[in-house]
Amino acid sequence: MRRVMSAPNARGQFSFDMAAGVCGRVENLATHSVFTAKSLPLDLRSDPELQQMAEDPDINVKHRPFVPRTSTQPLQKWPVFSNQGVVQ
Repeated sequence: MRRVMSAPNARGQFSFDMAAGVCGRVENLATHSVFTAKSLPLDLRSDPELQQMAEDPDINVKHRPFVPRTSTQPLQKWPVFSNQGVVQ
């Protein structure tokens, strides 16, 4: 997410919302249709500044779902699913 937000582009820096759109993940497409797969919440707990941005409704204007900082579930890692990044 930080890499996307700091990437140069013609219109200046990417906003949090634009970067969240690029970095968003969906349910496992091996078990869900591309048309019915739901978005997974952003897991930004490893970066307190990004977590704060996700919690701020003035920055997270599209109210993208995120994992709360108080969550006890393990941090998401890449790949989320075993078949991600595999070309078939």
